Amino acid sequence: MTKKEVMQKTIESIAKVGAQFNFKAEWKNQWLIRNEPDHIFMYELLIYDRTIIGTGAKGFQIEPMIWVNVKVIEAYYKQITVNTELKKDVDFKTIGSSIASLIANPDGIFRKKNESLNLLIFEENHIPGIAETLIKQFNKVALPYCLTNCKIPAIDKIANSHPDEWIVHMMNDYRRMIRGVIAAKLNGNPELDHLLNFYERKMIDSKAPEMNLEEMKRLKIALPSIGSN
Repeated sequence: MTKKEVMQKTIESIAKVGAQFNFKAEWKNQWLIRNEPDHIFMYELLIYDRTIIGTGAKGFQIEPMIWVNVKVIEAYYKQITVNTELKKDVDFKTIGSSIASLIANPDGIFRKKNESLNLLIFEENHIPGIAETLIKQFNKVALPYCLTNCKIPAIDKIANSHPDEWIVHMMNDYRRMIRGVIAAKLNGNPELDHLLNFYERKMIDSKAPEMNLEEMKRLKIALPSIGSN
């Protein structure tokens, strides 16, 4: 089977379960997606080539990811980002991670890295079993994660409860800082000024890429207008 065929059959195998919760299957985008007025949920399946060293058999590994786009936060982030690779709404991810990482780091601090569910497909008859696991993780982890963390107070808590730690919910910690400040402002967090100063200093001390330093600069200019409408 080709990678394309594996992805199509795998997405089709979990589509009905997603549809029960208003997720639309889009196998070409490798996800189940639910687009609401205030947020977007994406249950994405990454796929990697794998080879069994002993036999040379070739197959694939599936790694499920979950992403949440909180539209009001991303609307402000779009105004300050200098990342030209982000073009469509689905490119903007407020929080999210691999299902394996979320399970391995239940307190939200990214201590255990490079975790995997080890979902391997080497033959077509492996797909039903993998789909069963994907459905289980959708129901147990992905869907509750989306429903619990799609509001501004939840994002403020996730992003800012441990400002000096790398958290599992955002793959790029510098962008976590930017979105954390936006969420704090929208949520009326009394620690806003402290968070802003802490994150700016952390970026400087850790020699953050120029892109992220520019976004922080733009954020400071835009901050008074955030949430003012």
